[in-house]
Amino acid sequence: MLVIAVTDGLTLIEPTELKKLLDSSLFSRSLAFSPVSSSWAGSKLYLAASDSIHLYQPASNTSVVLYEGSEISHIVAKLPTTLFFSSGDKIHVLDCSKSDALGTVTRTIDSHRREITSLSFSNDFSLLSSTSADAAYVHNLTAGTSAILRGVAATSSQPITTSCFNPHNRTRLLLAVGRKLMIFDATRPTSPVKAIPLTESSQGNVNSITCSPFSKTLVAVSTELGFISLIDLEKEKGCVIYQSALSTRH
Repeated sequence: MLVIAVTDGLTLIEPTELKKLLDSSLFSRSLAFSPVSSSWAGSKLYLAASDSIHLYQPASNTSVVLYEGSEISHIVAKLPTTLFFSSGDKIHVLDCSKSDALGTVTRTIDSHRREITSLSFSNDFSLLSSTSADAAYVHNLTAGTSAILRGVAATSSQPITTSCFNPHNRTRLLLAVGRKLMIFDATRPTSPVKAIPLTESSQGNVNSITCSPFSKTLVAVSTELGFISLIDLEKEKGCVIYQSALSTRH
């Protein structure tokens, strides 16, 4: 099922209808809260608002409150009952295994000094990346260690905005820094493997990274001003092979 979360509701598309994309397959649901982040864990859909985390139940269009807090910005699920979420400059682990009670925070990762801007899991869920405007970390959840990524050189005008693990490669981490896409080997955080600048025709800092589910090297990035670039990570200079400007109103 595809879920599209907006500030005042949800749109759901059933798996059997994804290829058809018929209007009849879109189900819009209003919510009593404004979601800021979402994550699937198997068949379970978790939604985060700025002050709470919910387990959403599509059949009844209801949600169960699992956690209440403040400054929640991102949520990612490691297991159907284990969530990682950011609150301000901290990452918390939430155990939701007890169906008749609120979730319990079992661990807090306190590495950042500024508000966290992204969370991303490696494809085996052993590594977690986190970013703030001036720092990026890789957390080895098996070893219980955290390592800062070096050689980033973020500034106020070229901040770190987001990160994304490549789903085809456990240790390949993509980091957006201003108008550059940096590639790191998560096991060697001392310097990036490659830095790919956007072309001059693409305006604004990168604000989103998405890896192709079919190609190991094709990546789409969007900018805050509505531009989209498709980048082949294996090209000698990381050339942009497609680019399009979108309206920033959508």
